[in-house]
Amino acid sequence: MQLCLTVAGHFSHPTLLRQNGVDGGDTRLFCNSRGGFPAPSISWLVNHTQRPPEPLVTTYINVLPQSELYNITSVLTINISADTAVTCVLENNLLNKTLTATSIGVRSSTSVVRLSEHMWAFSAALCVVVFFLVAASLGFQKKWDRDRKRKQDRCGDDSSSEGTDMIVFDLEQWASLPETDV
Repeated sequence: MQLCLTVAGHFSHPTLLRQNGVDGGDTRLFCNSRGGFPAPSISWLVNHTQRPPEPLVTTYINVLPQSELYNITSVLTINISADTAVTCVLENNLLNKTLTATSIGVRSSTSVVRLSEHMWAFSAALCVVVFFLVAASLGFQKKWDRDRKRKQDRCGDDSSSEGTDMIVFDLEQWASLPETDV
């Protein structure tokens, strides 16, 4: 009897980073995935269909010495418009598994910038509101302490007798009172 064992490992979902060129220059896209086995095949799609020419792609494969798993990074350098969709496709044929990551370009990053500007304005406004609330509470605390001190100065140092009347009994007179059944 002969037994054949095949080993395979799943890659992480690819991350795609887009670095837009300046003044119509080349755009660089970085696709990275790690921790899989065997070495995958990696390809690129522009606008979901076109494959860029092979000389525009540089791929780096790194084998981790202790686990013999693969990390892969592929770089696509291409002159495209800012709103072009680019997809990185990572295939592990042994597992029959395909992973993709897509970058839509400037549109998505513009919304992130707008969102971060709104978050900054909201955070600044929140800080101002918190500052005024803290200042008001400190002012009220100071006034309350001042009023309390004035009451203590008027009534003496014994703060435990505030708002109470003191009744003094002479025990000798108390003892001389006749007992009654109540």
